[in-house]
Amino acid sequence: MLGMDCINTKILHNQKTRIQLRIIIIVVCLLIVFIVLALIMHQTYGTIQTVQQSQQLMHKGDVHIIQSWMTIPYIAHQQHVPDTLLYNALRTKPTLVDRHLTLEEIAEQRKEPANGLIRQCQVVIINYRKAHPFKPYSTPTSTRGENTLY
Repeated sequence: MLGMDCINTKILHNQKTRIQLRIIIIVVCLLIVFIVLALIMHQTYGTIQTVQQSQQLMHKGDVHIIQSWMTIPYIAHQQHVPDTLLYNALRTKPTLVDRHLTLEEIAEQRKEPANGLIRQCQVVIINYRKAHPFKPYSTPTSTRGENTLY
């Protein structure tokens, strides 16, 4: 009987060790998940801040947000200038193919740096804005539901 008690004790000890090992593995996995989650949240927060800053600069009309991945129609839309102005400045035509080329691709075709094209766009936009100051849309003075025909 003494041998059976010893065997039962070993079995109970092995089961207890297995349970402890499983708990340790679960805790380690949870820690890894929380660390990864914290890193993702930190990265997401940084990305949100970058997007908000870019939007603020865009609304202010900052020409420094022009990047080499942008197309001419995109820049024209973003900066509120006629795209023909940019096409003329960059000596290109608004064909179906050229409308989809990025500044980087145009620069590669010409074997020149994309920064030069970006600077050209910036100068054209600044000069356009000097000649055509932005006028905010007027806000209607009448209240909703009023009839202004009388």
